[in-house]
Amino acid sequence: MGEQNTEQRTQNIDNRCLVSVICCLYICLTVVFGITGCAKRELPAFICDMCGMDVSKSETKYKVKLSVPATDGQPEKYACSFSCANMLKENLKDKVSAIETTDYNNANFIDINTATFVAHSDVIPRGSMPPSLLAFSSRQDAEQFVKTHKGRILGLEGVKKLIAEK
Repeated sequence: MGEQNTEQRTQNIDNRCLVSVICCLYICLTVVFGITGCAKRELPAFICDMCGMDVSKSETKYKVKLSVPATDGQPEKYACSFSCANMLKENLKDKVSAIETTDYNNANFIDINTATFVAHSDVIPRGSMPPSLLAFSSRQDAEQFVKTHKGRILGLEGVKKLIAEK
């Protein structure tokens, strides 16, 4: 009977050790795959500083760069649309050093002063507030886009007039 209790205790200890080893292995694999990028990673959410929309999910992101960091210490603010970026610019006045938006073809940031915009196309950008404006780094890219998707080509002043009409 004493041998049976000792054998049973030894098996219980072995089972606990096995469970501990499996748990440690699971934790190690989770950490390793998470650190090396094998686990799915979410992009950080960039919230529109005007309306609260998740800018990271928008195809028409705007970045408002500041010459002086905002009261929260951030050197830039984000907006989901031209309208929100324009309102941010009005609110921050002389602190704004530049405004950039994403090129619809490659999602690279470009300065709005040099961008060519397309309004009223048959493409409705995901995650953007109306009016739908798509930006391109060159007029040629915008013209090519309009051939397929219709729309009106505008420069920055044309976009400002369009927004003022709404």
